[in-house]
Amino acid sequence: MPDLQPEVELLGVNFRTAPAAVREALSYDRDQARDLLSRAKARFPGSEALILSTCNRTEFYLVPHANQAMATAWLREVRELRSTAPIFHPNCGLYQARDLDAVRHLFRVASGLESAVLGDVQILAQLREACSAARAAGTFGPWLGEITSRAARLGRSVRSESSISRGAASVGSALAELLRRRYPSAPPDLALLGAGEAGANIAFHLAKRFPGKLQILSRDRSRADRVAAVSGGRSASWDELDRVLSETDVVISALKSPQPVLTTERLRQATAVRSKPLLVIDAGMPRNVEEGWSGEVWGWTTSARSEKPSWRSGDQPSRQSRGESRRRSRCTPDGSRDGRWSRSCATSTAGWTGHRPSWLAAWVGSRTRRRTSSRAGSGAA
Repeated sequence: MPDLQPEVELLGVNFRTAPAAVREALSYDRDQARDLLSRAKARFPGSEALILSTCNRTEFYLVPHANQAMATAWLREVRELRSTAPIFHPNCGLYQARDLDAVRHLFRVASGLESAVLGDVQILAQLREACSAARAAGTFGPWLGEITSRAARLGRSVRSESSISRGAASVGSALAELLRRRYPSAPPDLALLGAGEAGANIAFHLAKRFPGKLQILSRDRSRADRVAAVSGGRSASWDELDRVLSETDVVISALKSPQPVLTTERLRQATAVRSKPLLVIDAGMPRNVEEGWSGEVWGWTTSARSEKPSWRSGDQPSRQSRGESRRRSRCTPDGSRDGRWSRSCATSTAGWTGHRPSWLAAWVGSRTRRRTSSRAGSGAA
């Protein structure tokens, strides 16, 4: 690395600081990220930038050139591109970090310590994709290359040398376990919409847990075929979506789509010809299920406080002990401040639910109860 250390800046929102509507407004697929990075390259020549956008977070890592004031200008650029988002107000759910704190946060992200599912294995692939998009846009320089490479190495070491990924270590594995409990006797017929990184992970775990019960649909049939071949499911044409909705027990949607794919009208028509209830799981960001449907939906909610998880000792130290200089502000979905959000977004990390999807909060809560019962039983013995 060069001898002179540059300034590194982090701007972001995640499931702990912002509701789904805010994260939805700041979600970037690969093409959108490349467009923003290309604009940044022209506006901030010589600077480096990377966008890490997942279901649980959108984070901007910036390395200004020659001490440029980049963070404020970057936010202005984002607001210009997302000006129609009514909930995108200055600092709404935003956290910021600089230099060592920003790098430390990236290391925690890569290690799975900042994921909704502790130890999430998907984040390393998502980080690689973010690096690839920045490289294609010309904003991936030596400094970002160095810190992301070290973050990835640390993430792999943490998973191989500790028990952080023991049990369910991804949304797919957590979802498969929760559905097993939901349907303990008769395995349900499942349909998965999406064959990207998230979809492939969900497909692997669902097909393993419910062999012969999973159909995979994607707008790109070849991708559905590949995921089905690897996971053990079977692919179906996207044109068969309405038929699948009318016949299956559970539909999981894990698509990167700017508009809801499962509209209220489509779901209403599908359920009108059904003799059994339909469970819909929205695992996409932006959300894939249109609001307003009266059926059962597990998905991203603005608050998921019904269950409180217990973090493993040492996995989630207090912010004070980490010495982080992040400043967090919380807003309601319309952007205004509200004491209700302040209470739900308490600064204490212990016992945190944040804005996980409700089904994931329930799964985490059930794991907590089992660990608590186990400790109580061993103590009594």
